[in-house]
Amino acid sequence: MTAATLLVTFMPLYYHKVLHFDVFTTGILSTFTTLLHVPIKSISGSFCDSLSWIPLHVKVQACNFIAVGFAGICCLMIGIVKATGDGYFGVTLFGVVYCTIAVNSGHSKTGKMASRQYAHFVSSTIHDIKCAALVAAPASWAMFVQDEPDAAEWSYVFYLNGAMLTAISVLQKYKKG
Repeated sequence: MTAATLLVTFMPLYYHKVLHFDVFTTGILSTFTTLLHVPIKSISGSFCDSLSWIPLHVKVQACNFIAVGFAGICCLMIGIVKATGDGYFGVTLFGVVYCTIAVNSGHSKTGKMASRQYAHFVSSTIHDIKCAALVAAPASWAMFVQDEPDAAEWSYVFYLNGAMLTAISVLQKYKKG
């Protein structure tokens, strides 16, 4: 959630200041990347629902691996790649991260279905996490970036978010219960 909030909030700033796109191109690329999230979320959710022969917890784990683990690896790659070439590889990585985050396939719905009588608690916890992400994303940016055009400072933000996403994915895979 924090990575998605970070990407949506600071993507235009990164495109313009670090990748040196003009304002018009920055707007188009940011909008296109953000709009890709909606159809991918719908398609992955419908696809996940159509796999009725797979147990619910397995579907949640598989989708969360893609949405968290793969997004974390790509986030780390954004930090490594920085501002190389014409900048479109960085834009592609941003798009991949944001689109893989969309593959969470309705974690709210599946969480409520899996918890049954505790659905209200699961729903409130998810909303609490969303609220925390609204604070954590700008805080992680402010912690590392003092000079906006400096790609090295931005890379620390992506290292932090990528490492957290990857660690969470690994821990989730090996948790008990």
